[in-house]
Amino acid sequence: MEKNILIMEDEGLIALELKTKLKSWGYDNVFISSTGSEALEIAKKHPPHLVVADIHLKGKINGIETIKKLKSWSKFPIIIISAYMDPKVVDSALEINPNCYLLKPLNNEELRINIQLALK
Repeated sequence: MEKNILIMEDEGLIALELKTKLKSWGYDNVFISSTGSEALEIAKKHPPHLVVADIHLKGKINGIETIKKLKSWSKFPIIIISAYMDPKVVDSALEINPNCYLLKPLNNEELRINIQLALK
């Protein structure tokens, strides 16, 4: 079964780099959203098996709030990617029980391993 991976990232270049990496690692069903509302629409059409999410997104709802809404529909692993280590930001991310919290700039090998673990 193909795995649907939803990338929630407001920086276009980072999102495209992530998608390219995931495809090179054999994940073909990769979807990108830059806003929470766009992520919700994508998830309705392509329910995610994994969400890779930045906390800060464009639009009215952030990554944390978007994931809370998505989790009310189904269960899936979450990888948070963020440039922030501020305790308030980290604490808000911990509320959604992510599988891991990776700091930007991302280490390719660390990301690949955490994706494999999350999808086991």
